[in-house]
Amino acid sequence: MVNTLNSDQNVDNGGINGLEDSLGPGKIFVDVGSCLGLTCLAINAKYPGTKIVSIEPASPSWLLQELNLRCNLKKKEFKNVSVILAGVGPNTDDEDNMMAKLMWRQTSTTSTRSWTPKEEFGSDDVELIVRLRKLKSILAEADVIQTPIDVLNLDCQGCEYNVIPALTEKEYEAIPTVMGGVHWGYITSNKLPSSARGKATHERLCGHENIAKSTKECCAFPDLPVKSSVPGEVLQKDSKGFPPSESTVSDVIDEKLCDDFSTWSKEHNLNDIPDDFGWFELSSQA
Repeated sequence: MVNTLNSDQNVDNGGINGLEDSLGPGKIFVDVGSCLGLTCLAINAKYPGTKIVSIEPASPSWLLQELNLRCNLKKKEFKNVSVILAGVGPNTDDEDNMMAKLMWRQTSTTSTRSWTPKEEFGSDDVELIVRLRKLKSILAEADVIQTPIDVLNLDCQGCEYNVIPALTEKEYEAIPTVMGGVHWGYITSNKLPSSARGKATHERLCGHENIAKSTKECCAFPDLPVKSSVPGEVLQKDSKGFPPSESTVSDVIDEKLCDDFSTWSKEHNLNDIPDDFGWFELSSQA
């Protein structure tokens, strides 16, 4: 994380630089899957005054994060950070109290997840029962109710398939910058969400330059318009026509990434999962 903080890579190339127009006093950064709070510390150092909502489902990592932030932030800085112990679940009409099991590994505290293959489950690994809550409920606890999110960071090992489809079109469009990644290609087939849920998630996320540039799942949407990480900036194609046309996924993505997309999509059942059976069921072992 120190290397990331000191890197010259901007947000569109996997770094955290280039968010000066997005973060700072009065701005809100939501980190879903925050683990030990290292990203929160980096954002606070790089963009002082940012209101940070840090969401972590694994209680051991959440506790370590609380200690980490309290030891490394000044008291006035810590007041800008809300550390919430919760997993983000689907936005249903059911009681805001769904449960799931996640696997927590002491030697890999940055990858708590619900889809560890049985053959990878070690004797020191711990299954944790985690409460899944609506994002709206979590934000309300952090006193973020009516104020729009300025930057949403998703590094939650698959919970993006709960977070993103649950947002209304208006709610999602109100977030100028979404960063992070998607995990379809890593999840075992019997723990995948439905292909429809996957498509809805990928189509929304691939509309952001920093995700579209290096995400294989975005190859499914070559003509999807892409917006910049800089709020209000319009990415335009290099063309002589007027008015210039808006950039699409095919304009920003690494072309080589999509060379074997047809084969990759079949191997990973991108279009073949009929329903959500098994997705976030009460077991982390696939």
